[in-house]
Amino acid sequence: MIMHFILLISLIFIEIVIYLFQKNKAIKNVRFAKVFCMGLALFVFAALRDSSVGIDVPGYCKLFYETKRYDVIDIFSWKEGRDPVFTVFVKALSYIYSGH
Repeated sequence: MIMHFILLISLIFIEIVIYLFQKNKAIKNVRFAKVFCMGLALFVFAALRDSSVGIDVPGYCKLFYETKRYDVIDIFSWKEGRDPVFTVFVKALSYIYSGH
């Protein structure tokens, strides 16, 4: 949670700095500067993730393949404490997915 707060603060700081440089006419292409700086900040944020991020992928894969087998009506009848909106989203993704 603290990393999200740091990311938000850094993006706001980048926006302020770009605005100040734009005001002084030091930056000619403001849109490129914003995209580049914010993309760099997101890249650094993703690179500094903890090693425990992404360890729940097998659970999501299992949910995806379970959801793919059922109809949308059957998904709403699940009573296992799953989020129905996320499950319907996964079902929509399963229609796009062309793999096995």
